[in-house]
Amino acid sequence: MMFTEMSCDNLRDLRTTRVVMNQEEFDKKYRYLPPPHPSTLHHVRKSIRKCYEPCTSTQSFWRYIVSCVPILGWLPMYSCKSNLVGDVSGGLTVGIMHVPQGIAYAVLAGVDPVYGLYASFFPALVYMFFGTSRHVSVGSFAVVSLMAGIAVNQLLPNGDSRLYTPSSDETMMLLNGSLNYTLTSERQLLPIEVASVLTLTIGIVQLLMAVLRLEFVATYLSDQVVSGFTTGAAFHVLLAQLDDLFGLKQVYAIVLALPNANLVTAIVSLCAIIFLFVCKEYINPLVAKKSPFPVPAELIVVTVGTAASHFLRLNEQYNVPIVNFIPTGLPMPSVPRLELIPDVLGDAVGIAIVVVAIHVSMAKLFAKKHGYKIDASQELLAIGLTETLSSFFSVFPISTALARSMVNEGAGSKTLLSSAFSCTLLLFVILWIGPLLQTLPMCILASIIVVSLKGMFMKLHELKVLWPLSKIDFLIWLVSFVATVGYDVMPGLAISIIFALFTTVFRSQWPRWHFLKRLTGTSDYRDAARYASVSEFFGVRIFRYEAPLLFCNVDRFKKNVHKAAEIELRFNTGPYVASTVRAFHKQNSSNVAMDELAEDIVKKATLNSGFKALVKNIVIDCSGFTYVDYMGVSAIKEIFDEMNELGVKVYFAATKAIVRDLFETSGFYELVPKSNFYPTISDAVVVAQNSLIAERDAVSNETIDTSNNICRIFVGPSSQQVHMHL
Repeated sequence: MMFTEMSCDNLRDLRTTRVVMNQEEFDKKYRYLPPPHPSTLHHVRKSIRKCYEPCTSTQSFWRYIVSCVPILGWLPMYSCKSNLVGDVSGGLTVGIMHVPQGIAYAVLAGVDPVYGLYASFFPALVYMFFGTSRHVSVGSFAVVSLMAGIAVNQLLPNGDSRLYTPSSDETMMLLNGSLNYTLTSERQLLPIEVASVLTLTIGIVQLLMAVLRLEFVATYLSDQVVSGFTTGAAFHVLLAQLDDLFGLKQVYAIVLALPNANLVTAIVSLCAIIFLFVCKEYINPLVAKKSPFPVPAELIVVTVGTAASHFLRLNEQYNVPIVNFIPTGLPMPSVPRLELIPDVLGDAVGIAIVVVAIHVSMAKLFAKKHGYKIDASQELLAIGLTETLSSFFSVFPISTALARSMVNEGAGSKTLLSSAFSCTLLLFVILWIGPLLQTLPMCILASIIVVSLKGMFMKLHELKVLWPLSKIDFLIWLVSFVATVGYDVMPGLAISIIFALFTTVFRSQWPRWHFLKRLTGTSDYRDAARYASVSEFFGVRIFRYEAPLLFCNVDRFKKNVHKAAEIELRFNTGPYVASTVRAFHKQNSSNVAMDELAEDIVKKATLNSGFKALVKNIVIDCSGFTYVDYMGVSAIKEIFDEMNELGVKVYFAATKAIVRDLFETSGFYELVPKSNFYPTISDAVVVAQNSLIAERDAVSNETIDTSNNICRIFVGPSSQQVHMHL
């Protein structure tokens, strides 16, 4: 790489748009203000004012109500002409998808299939009132259903019930209002009761996050964490369906006892999977070119499978498992088993964070695509209320479903009113059509789940994209996937988050650093390794560190600054001469012939004779220091002292106000003068060059004077003289 070396005479061509000044002069001239420090009383007053502000006027109260219940704001302004057709088509299309997916994911959650219809109906209805995203489809979702199923199975292993004693005589309603009985003694704890209290606990956690403004917690689940985690969870979902696909009771029997598989169940599963795959991969892309409505492949499979099972008597003749009893009507509201909250709290926190991360990311995606805004805080409140209120109607944990949301958008939905049409269709199924699905083979539901996982497995292709972009992001995805597959869903999620946070510390501990040089003909300073047309200032090194200066990287920072100085000091023969003279003097008498010493010094010193620049000034670009902790402040002090001892002047440029405030309060300026700080790199470079010009010696020949046992080295027009008395 060729650099343009500027002579000292040409340095005067460097110009700035204002008078060169240090940071203290700059702040004084432009009236720098101290940082605002609102008192605790100010914060208390602000919070109180925010609480009573809705009560100050009718208009303020209405604005507050609308902010909490957004449907009151957009529904009166609803345009039937612009939105109704799209909402009807999108709502009915999504409603058709809800039926088979809800039933299938209920099995995944470890509860009876009918609860999948409830999990599709109630959450969509509640979210319509409180949500701000126009396109997300809230309801059952494979990954969340799997996590719920694991939590249920921990309390009720293998789907068994557990006895508990009611606190008092209570009238229980099984599934719906058609079956009542009074309990006065022990009865069995049902899986749906565990799932319902889990849903309630998830909702409470999300509401607390909304009240405490903790929506940022979801940001700890980066896209790579979520993608790797969901793909790993998809493998667990697949394994959970193998029993239903092949009619086997244990997963390992797939390998060890495949001949014992139910042949009819396997054939039905294979036919369903092939049909679903062909429809989704080949038929629907062709249909999409002419119509926004996809072929309802899942509904067709459910309908045909139910009819075939009924007329061919697959359950009686071939022992093919079926859904069995599906009651009609809506469940009566009931309070979940609150005493179970401590048992499910750990799982609830993990699921709540996953749900928030998926929901908010999908909501932001559609909002950006269609040019409208969402309120992240309101979305957190909405999904929390959706979980909480739905739990009173026997609903297992729900989330935003990725595939249904995409279909909802593609089918033309414009507003959340599309959920009303989805719920209407679902209500029709719950009230009248449900019993017709009693002969639906379970292997059909397993096939629907397995095919729906295809999109998640395709996320493996992200590894190919991530590898050239970021090796760390690649590792985050891979660790999230391997941990989830190798351990379990909840431990895998914990490992994924911890590893992602560790990489953040890793990046801070080993950040990038580089030298800056001025782009030729400009006042811009850029990485010297990335630009060829740059100007190098004689005797000045500009150093930039791309990270906050924290306890975890201060040692590396000091080493890098030393390295920056040594790279140039290596070409400065003075220190080498001094050390050589000391060593020679220790090994020889004082009357030794100095000619031998001089010959050795010159031989070694000329190894780098091709370099002419000498570092006498280092400019540290502090713009990369977004924050500096106590150890960082101490490290800068140490660097300043060490460089002074070496005769190197240190200048600090472009230091952020928050860092300067920290220096002020820590007493940093008592050791390092404020005059060493400059508002820009250009200011610091100009001052450094003026210092060199003032000190230069017009000596062009290199000599070694051994008189009086003093060694002097002169290199170039700006020489450095090293005195070592022997």
